[in-house]
Amino acid sequence: MVRFYLDPRLVLLLATLLLSVGSVALWVMLGRSWKGVAKTASLALLWLACTAAIIQSGASADLWTIDATSKAGRVSLYNTAGTFIGDTTTPFFVKVQSGAAANVLTVDATSLAARATLYNTAGTTLGDTTTPLVFKQQSGASSDQQTIDATSKAGRVSLYSSAGVEIPGVGQLQTFGISSTFTPAATPTDLVIIEGSSTKTIRMVSMNICTTNTAAGSQEFFLIKRSAADTTGTFVSAGTPVPLDSNDAASTVNRVGHFTANPGALGTAVGTIARYRVASTVAIPATFAGIREITCQDMMPWYSQAHADQRITLRGVAQTLAINFNGVALVAGQTHTYTIVWTEE
Repeated sequence: MVRFYLDPRLVLLLATLLLSVGSVALWVMLGRSWKGVAKTASLALLWLACTAAIIQSGASADLWTIDATSKAGRVSLYNTAGTFIGDTTTPFFVKVQSGAAANVLTVDATSLAARATLYNTAGTTLGDTTTPLVFKQQSGASSDQQTIDATSKAGRVSLYSSAGVEIPGVGQLQTFGISSTFTPAATPTDLVIIEGSSTKTIRMVSMNICTTNTAAGSQEFFLIKRSAADTTGTFVSAGTPVPLDSNDAASTVNRVGHFTANPGALGTAVGTIARYRVASTVAIPATFAGIREITCQDMMPWYSQAHADQRITLRGVAQTLAINFNGVALVAGQTHTYTIVWTEE
């Protein structure tokens, strides 16, 4: 029940009002001016404005007081047992709890800092603001995808494809290179090829071919992707692919090398990716003094210009990338060197 009580100052106010009424009658009877009446009434109203308003409940202490001067509210808080728990002049702790569990969150009244203690479902402490812990993201029973180290604050990430195969980060892909030199068939078709792998995905980095002749001439080369491998002909392996990191396992590509006799059947072409014309010089001279011509062509030059481009990809042993000469006649004394670089994942 809420009730109001008379403050002593309110009693004094009522007395002042009664005196004011008496003063009015006195001033009228004496024929005085109304100026004195106004002064008396103004005094009574001023006293009323300075009076505090107090809200009370039952016989308990004041719960809320609005001060007439400062207009500030002063609050006293009590628990259900009626015990005083603090006010605006005596800071107190705010605690969040769950049942009989230990405090989960405490806000310190002095520093205004929150201190949190974390627990797992078994009730075991995981750490707090003074004991950094490691944050891990997991998916089901799979290994951790991301770990934030509590000391270095660095994130370590392992990426996986939708098939669950790990995708190495920058500088972690197994990378291989190979090079060789040869004399092609009289009217060559596929000159140089690299086939895919039965266990890894092959992504091309570069495929470069150079040419020289016994007479000056020009050649046109085609970069063709095939969905099936070339058959028969005389294929010569370029050798054992060289890992750029000696700690890497051996390459798994099916075949990489060149033809000295045309394949009996070319694999089905997915399409021609690029074609280039090269004006070639006379065969390697006795000295390179004054020679500036470079008769080499990178068949995939865009990879050195933009890192975001999707790489030419070979999946399975049937898929093939070939440098083709389109079956035209060679320039006199035409020979080639080539260099191929790729990654496996």
